[in-house]
Order: sequence, then C-alpha cells, then structure tokens
Amino acid sequence: MRLNERTKSIMVTLGFFLITIGFFWGADALYKISNDPVNQMNAGAVFFAFGMTVTGIILLIISIFMFIALLEARKDSANSQPK
Repeated sequence: MRLNERTKSIMVTLGFFLITIGFFWGADALYKISNDPVNQMNAGAVFFAFGMTVTGIILLIISIFMFIALLEARKDSANSQPK
C-alpha cells in the first residue's frame, strides 16, 4: 500500500499528538505516585515528572506547528489545482 505525502504527514502529526498525550499521562501518574503518602517516592520522581511535563509541552507546540503546516499545505494544494 502506497501512501501519498498528505497521508504520511497526517499520520506523523497524529503520532506526535498521541506521544504528547502519553507524556502528560505519564507525568500525571508520577505526580500522583509521588504525592501518595503510602508509596512516598523520592524527589527524583517529581523532577522526572516535571521533565516529562516540559517535554510534553514542547511536543504539543511542535504538533500544533505541524498541524498548521499541514493545513497550509492543504490550502496551497487546493489553490494550485486547475479548475
């Protein structure tokens, strides 16, 4: 099955977005674990969760820019087609 460029870019953008959701989900889980009084973890888990949150924000910004570029490319390809 051959995929055109538009389908590949949509798949990459969705992949980035899903990875971003995964980073936020993991960071949320680490924060909840580190705040649990029964399973009190060390401060490294909090710093790791903070790093995952920052990485998730960076990935979210990248995926937003990729989605904007995807919309621009779609608009350009619609304008370039002969009528």
